[in-house]
Amino acid sequence: MAKNEDPSIRLSLGRLRINDGRKGSGRVGKVLWYFYYFLASLSVMFWFVSLFRLSISVPGLIMLVLIMDSWYALVFFSKRTIKLFLPITAVGLAVFILWKKRVIWRGLAFIVNTYAGYIQEYYQYNPGYLETGGASVSAAPVTVAVAAIVLLWIGYGILKRNKVWNLLLLEICLLCAGLAVNRFPHPIPVIIGFLATYGITCMKNRTAFRITGSAHARAGITALLTVGGIALLSYLILSPPLTEKMLKLHPEVQNMQDQLEAKLGKVMNNFGFQENGLFGSWQGMIESGILSNEAPSQEDVTAIRLNTHRKPDRALYFRGFIGGVYQGTYWQEISEENFAAAAESWEIYENGQTEEKVKQLLQTYPYQWQNVSGSNEPIAFDAELEETPGDYAYLPYFSEIMDGGELQLFADGEVLKNGNTGFHGTLYEDSPELMLSPYLASTVYMGSNEEIQAMTVYEDYVMDHYMYVPRDGLDRLKEHVNIRIQEAVGKNGYYPMLSEVTDMIREDLNSCRYSLDLEPVPSGVDYTENFFFDQKEGFCTHFASTAVLMYRLAGYPARYVTGYIGKPSAFSQNEDGTWSAEITDRNAHAWAEVFVSQVGWVPVEMTPGFSAAADTDIEDLSEAGGADPPLNITTQTPEPTQEIKPDKTAVQLPAAANSHQKTIPDLLLKVFVVLAAVAFLCLLLWLRRLWILAKREQRFRQKNCSQAILSIVRETEQMLISAGYRLPENLPDAEYAAKVQQDFEVLKPNEFPDFMELGQQACFSGERMTVQDVKQCVQVYEGLRQHFYENHGVFWKLWWRFIKCY
Repeated sequence: MAKNEDPSIRLSLGRLRINDGRKGSGRVGKVLWYFYYFLASLSVMFWFVSLFRLSISVPGLIMLVLIMDSWYALVFFSKRTIKLFLPITAVGLAVFILWKKRVIWRGLAFIVNTYAGYIQEYYQYNPGYLETGGASVSAAPVTVAVAAIVLLWIGYGILKRNKVWNLLLLEICLLCAGLAVNRFPHPIPVIIGFLATYGITCMKNRTAFRITGSAHARAGITALLTVGGIALLSYLILSPPLTEKMLKLHPEVQNMQDQLEAKLGKVMNNFGFQENGLFGSWQGMIESGILSNEAPSQEDVTAIRLNTHRKPDRALYFRGFIGGVYQGTYWQEISEENFAAAAESWEIYENGQTEEKVKQLLQTYPYQWQNVSGSNEPIAFDAELEETPGDYAYLPYFSEIMDGGELQLFADGEVLKNGNTGFHGTLYEDSPELMLSPYLASTVYMGSNEEIQAMTVYEDYVMDHYMYVPRDGLDRLKEHVNIRIQEAVGKNGYYPMLSEVTDMIREDLNSCRYSLDLEPVPSGVDYTENFFFDQKEGFCTHFASTAVLMYRLAGYPARYVTGYIGKPSAFSQNEDGTWSAEITDRNAHAWAEVFVSQVGWVPVEMTPGFSAAADTDIEDLSEAGGADPPLNITTQTPEPTQEIKPDKTAVQLPAAANSHQKTIPDLLLKVFVVLAAVAFLCLLLWLRRLWILAKREQRFRQKNCSQAILSIVRETEQMLISAGYRLPENLPDAEYAAKVQQDFEVLKPNEFPDFMELGQQACFSGERMTVQDVKQCVQVYEGLRQHFYENHGVFWKLWWRFIKCY
């Protein structure tokens, strides 16, 4: 009798397993198998990199995937190579992660922040951001770490287990993650990924009992050609008419989408998901320049500790993020490269130090002037930065820093702490309103010729960069400001001065009410226009953003600023006569800055109740709508080009609690959400178990009794393996049956040898099997299953029932 005709159900099953995968598939089959693994790996990594916008070149990504796939092909080549190389792989990966843990952590934070930005941009919902420490982010280490883990998992499923579920699950997760935030995947990785999935599925076809390696190869090649042909025909023939049809249906689909998003936003507001979200309590969160109607929770964390030799008479403003470009849904910083490129042509200072000199000038100018407007003596202060977001120094206006270490000056106004935890210096309380006077510009501070020349040149830069208003959109706001300017010109006979425009803007914004309880911004509607014309209520980000745009439309450069505000009421006197204050995240605030010629940037308060000269506590506003929300602050990550691009590494500061009361306590709501998630997971496991049991029962109860018996025998052997009972695959049936009968006392005398004999008859004899034979086999299967279940602990039973589904 030939080897392939050996009447052994065990050997037949062993041959089936060997021929059903890459082993024994022939050279062509093996090449196709590894080729599909490479396609699958390339698809997943290309998909991942494009979704999160990692700066990895396509050739570099292909080389990375090729190297790792080659290594994993060696790892999963045989059982011997798995035992030898898999531990080496695990140790090497662990060493690499520990070696690059900080860089990898910043990369992971960048990935999380990127996706959080997608959520906030699309849903107008603030999920919170991870702190990156202000350092630059390298995408290479985190990409290598992710690729090593993901490709190992895919390789285990495809090369070791000969299954495609690992790959399919990753593709579904990536697809859902992208579509959930309106990020449609690139067509290339999608086509490649599903081509690999379909090809592997075809090569795993079990339609023939004794499938051969050549059949695997033919199935793989056929799948490759078929899917490739279908994709080409779809692109050339089906795509044009479908595109035209989809464009006609797009308005209806968009309308339905807007309605669903509005309902989702209302649900979020009603139940306070923003405040109780899983990300709401992350340490070190700050908000990006993205504008939203959502007001995340605050934790009353101390941001700045301030000690002064006397109590301030006015509110102190601590500047952080500076937004220069309005993009409709967020403010964007002017990049360091943009400022450096402009400074190269100024040539004011010798030795090529113009850029740094101008930065230093902007940091101290006009803060060097003293007692010009009859101010009190300067206030000496010590500031300790505690839980401040990003790497900003949060210097107060009109201050001079001494013994504060080396500051890092970024672009044209932002100051980074550069590793410092505190600063010592003096500040002046001169009213910013006074500096808006047109008669003060020539008397504030007369610097050197170089300084005056630098401020003159910088003023041209300001006019080029801080007058930007989007060309498209803002039609209502443009018309409103134009009408107001024409009215002022007609009334006074001259174009309104900066101080008069400031009064005009304040008068307009006074028609809006301060509130935190807001509906989401409707899709397609500008943030500021919705606030000023439709919503008629908002918080500091609304007032500051609208004021900046009004200044620019009126012809005066302005920019959007966030940081902290310290009211005089926050200060308490110490025993030694000094004064101290703890400025918390509840003092986070947004305001406007306007540029005054030969003076510099001057803060202007536009939010009701936050006048720089007033002493209104933030808590006083909570009675009318809650404390102020988070500020738009971002960490610094220079862009590689001189173009002004959105900063995607933004991280977020906690905002004030929402003002509307909740019927469910916060802790109870969090517990309810966790329990609901656990219940949903249990439901999925239960439904999965029911589905697997139903399919197994269908195989056991099929009309063809021979096939039913074969299914029971195969399932019994698989169950023994899952329970940890393994015997050599090439063991003859008689020895195998005798060994099992001996090892399990639960079996009746000679029960398992009879069971194996029925399997042999069903497989080889051609005799007609009966229903009674099937029942006898089922009885053996159920007896062993029950035996395994009863002789293990609780956790093993849960794994046995809901993971292995026996």
